[in-house]
Amino acid sequence: MERLEFGNRHLLLEALPELGGRISRLQYLAGKTPRDVLVPIGADPALPPSWPKGGAYPLIPYSNRIADAQVLHAGQSYALAPHPDAKPHTLHGHTQLRPWQVAARSETGLTLAIDHAGDAQWPWAFSAAQRFWVEDATLYVVLEFRNKAASDAPAGIGWHPYFAISGNPAIVLNAKSEWLQDDVNLPTGETIAAPRGGLTLDRSGGTRYLGGWDGTAAFETGLGLGLTLRAGTIFGQMVVHRPRNIDYLCLEPVSHVANGFNLAAKGWRETGTIILKPGESVAGQLALAVEGK
Repeated sequence: MERLEFGNRHLLLEALPELGGRISRLQYLAGKTPRDVLVPIGADPALPPSWPKGGAYPLIPYSNRIADAQVLHAGQSYALAPHPDAKPHTLHGHTQLRPWQVAARSETGLTLAIDHAGDAQWPWAFSAAQRFWVEDATLYVVLEFRNKAASDAPAGIGWHPYFAISGNPAIVLNAKSEWLQDDVNLPTGETIAAPRGGLTLDRSGGTRYLGGWDGTAAFETGLGLGLTLRAGTIFGQMVVHRPRNIDYLCLEPVSHVANGFNLAAKGWRETGTIILKPGESVAGQLALAVEGK
């Protein structure tokens, strides 16, 4: 499995296009020794349908779970293939399980692309691309999605990084609401006011779904780095996840809340759901700035 490197004197990135279009390593090079920004993916990673808990991967054509692997759209229910790790639900879309193609490459950037014809994982045809490049100590990511089906289709984009941390970082962010969830991490549709100024997840773990996110999140990793993530307005939802007793932190900028297509079809508002007409597209940009401490 080929690993592709690109970067500059501040940041070094490594990608695994064949393993779901993942960034497998991101290092900050300034200082005496390189420091990992993301949990690195090792030489022998888990393969689909599982995936390594490291690096960063795309959430396309949707984020998180779709309840009971049934997506409601235009008055119909479409059956999807459930994910083995989340049965009877789906999880994180299927493009992070399939090979991506290298569309362009340079010393400081990389573009990956994928085409989907429609199948049991997602019945609507689409194309998608990820563009990565670095400027100084900032990584830029652009996600693009185009509906290639003959009908209107639901669509979602997002990014799922695994940040390397130590201790219990305090995450500074602002959102309007937090989605309540059931015991299998599916939002119920109800919301409460989001924590003011940010939140902290300790080693007991947990997942939080935040709506009306203002597009900025910042924290210190506890490993000598300060990170600031900024996102375009399409990413109006934020998933914050930390597993129990494992030191990584996921801050996932996404266009819609988990199970958002179904919640919207049942009348819940502000889910972030996107419906694209044939040939229409959606795109969003992310910027991750890294600072040595």
